[in-house]
Amino acid sequence: MLGLIKKDFLLMKENWKTIALLILVFSVLSFDGKNTIYIIPVFISVMVFMTTFSYDEYNHWDAYVCSFAHGRKQIVCAKYIASFLFMIASLLLTCLIAILIRFYNPDFDISSIHTIMLGLCFCIVLIESISYPFIFKFGAEKGRILLFVFTILFVVVANLFSHYVDVSLFQNWFSLIKHYYFVLGPVGILILLFGSYQVSKRIYLKKEF
Repeated sequence: MLGLIKKDFLLMKENWKTIALLILVFSVLSFDGKNTIYIIPVFISVMVFMTTFSYDEYNHWDAYVCSFAHGRKQIVCAKYIASFLFMIASLLLTCLIAILIRFYNPDFDISSIHTIMLGLCFCIVLIESISYPFIFKFGAEKGRILLFVFTILFVVVANLFSHYVDVSLFQNWFSLIKHYYFVLGPVGILILLFGSYQVSKRIYLKKEF
């Protein structure tokens, strides 16, 4: 298990130039007081980490690992653990950069950084929880296409919902989330991860290579 997690982190080292460029660009843009620095975790955690699926597929890694005892369960579990650890690392790095920017630019607002980080964490987990089962089922390339289609459909449905449904009807729900988001956020993240992992595991155990 630890070897599989380490493998994903070693693969991500191949993208260090992309990561460094993203951090540099968004850090520079944030020096004028804009909060563009908070986009970094989403780009790094989702786009860069998903390239590990492409590396695995290109090198036929899955067929090799599945030859070991409990290999199928371990590879799915390791992928989720590695992505979660990498997400936490990217969030901590973003917090550190934001604090440094605040030190040099007093106009940069970090008063709500804890809320922003929790929201970003939820968004990242939501994206990964939806995309990973698709990728495990259809492969990296087809999975990304299906995720893109699903995202477009979600945006269209959300847009129609906002136009034809009275949002004020859900005011009590919004108020509840606002007051208890520090509890509901982590609980929602754990539920998303666990549910997605169970779906991915079931898909992968039945998959043929």
